[in-house]
Amino acid sequence: MACYGRRGAGEIEGVALFQHPANRWAPSPWFTRDYGFMSPTPMYWPADGAVTRIPRGEKVTLRYRVLVFSGDPAKAELARHYSDYATALKN
Repeated sequence: MACYGRRGAGEIEGVALFQHPANRWAPSPWFTRDYGFMSPTPMYWPADGAVTRIPRGEKVTLRYRVLVFSGDPAKAELARHYSDYATALKN
């Protein structure tokens, strides 16, 4: 997920959030708002459409990376950065 835009008359700037593919619910839907809010929502849209159950005491580890960039997202090479992140942490 990446949000970006021009600040005033300056450069394009943005922020990208990478969801690690090893996350339990990956890829999960994202929840966004036009004022800049963005969040992965892995537990709000369960696969069965009804409920997400996490047994008491079960450990859930979710990994995300934040990348702040300037310039066009293509020039910032977001796809390459995500690929590097996804392969660096295999488990």
